[in-house]
Amino acid sequence: MLNPIINITNAQIQKFAVIGDYGTNNKCNTNELAVANLVNGWNPSFIITVGDNIYFGRNNISQNSCTPQHVNDYDSVVKKYYGDYYTKNINTNRFFPCIGDHDIAGEIDIDPRPGFYLAYYKEYFSLPNNERYYTFLMGNIRFICLNNDFGGISTWTGGGYTDTTVWEPDGIDSSSVQAHWAKSILDTSTAKWHVIYQHKPVYFSYIATSLDIFKKVRWPFKRWGADIVLTGDFHWYERVRKGNMTYITNGLGGGKFDPLFDDTLTNFVYIPESKILYNDALGAQLVEEYKDSLVFKFITVNNQLKDRYVLLQPKTIRVKSLIEGSYKPAIGKMVPDTVSVYLRRSNSPFTIIDSAKALTDSLGYGLYNFSRAKYDSLYYLTVSHRNSIETWSKFSMPFDDDLQYDFTTDSAKAFGNNMTKRETCGVSIAEIQ
Repeated sequence: MLNPIINITNAQIQKFAVIGDYGTNNKCNTNELAVANLVNGWNPSFIITVGDNIYFGRNNISQNSCTPQHVNDYDSVVKKYYGDYYTKNINTNRFFPCIGDHDIAGEIDIDPRPGFYLAYYKEYFSLPNNERYYTFLMGNIRFICLNNDFGGISTWTGGGYTDTTVWEPDGIDSSSVQAHWAKSILDTSTAKWHVIYQHKPVYFSYIATSLDIFKKVRWPFKRWGADIVLTGDFHWYERVRKGNMTYITNGLGGGKFDPLFDDTLTNFVYIPESKILYNDALGAQLVEEYKDSLVFKFITVNNQLKDRYVLLQPKTIRVKSLIEGSYKPAIGKMVPDTVSVYLRRSNSPFTIIDSAKALTDSLGYGLYNFSRAKYDSLYYLTVSHRNSIETWSKFSMPFDDDLQYDFTTDSAKAFGNNMTKRETCGVSIAEIQ
């Protein structure tokens, strides 16, 4: 089920695309071309990638590939399909990749530590900092690209990597030089939004016991000030909510599907924090910035919206309420008005812990920011309006940045059912009295 959608009335500020695990040049029964056509059709301001920008290695003709027509240069997978965005000029470039394991080791069993292919990656792209990991600012968004890859052999063999050597010289765990650099960027940034992107996923559904090394890349992103983490590597789309942080894996940019749903379901572990897991069709993410939110969409090459996630500022929740007298059933809209929402403790005497005001939109949505609320604590929501009876949520609920509550779907959503039911356009709604 898709996330409930806020009625966004603000003008779009900018949009960008996210692609991952795409660098195949349409070979080996893949379809990078279809994804590229999808992305180019959006006309995004810029593109970021979550790794595996090339699959088969430069000048490597001895690989066990599905076709002798190897992809052996970035012109075949970047310039050919995303040439309007890629440029060698760092000041005009609109294509910002991160490093994947195939960028390091190609598709053959070689030790990536000498940097056999990495030198070519750095030669081809013109990126900030040391080019392995870097940061840049686009309007209100600070992007931090990390290099957290590992594994001397890039191919998957028998349920685990045969070599878990960390080749990044500045390390990949939370105490590494790279992590200290990222934390320093977050500590000093004044940007409104902070987006982390990297190749290896942080939290995901999989055979967890065989992937212990992934724990190294579980940095305290939320505590450091990041807003969301985007990753690739696994050839599916998954959105995970863990520790009040959202992690999105997007590896459907053109590489072959991972065969998990076909032949290894008995070994597959769905983690409870997974909100959606999908790999039926290739696609990419379109991200739109508005004044009050970033909206992340995953769209397939068939132009089907499979996921929509709305990211708000920390400790901001979404509440929908319709005020009796202000709501006009004939048009299905409400005269926007100021509404107050209080957070009350879940146990007697139900003390008020925090409060916030917001101007609702014509559909009754309001965004309420709380400064004193504590994550994961249980609160009742109470809605107050100058001409209405104070209305409580039916139940207390854990506070989270993803918390949303809709009073309008049924009078039973309020404690004591103290709302009025109305019929509008054949749909029953509930109004606060």
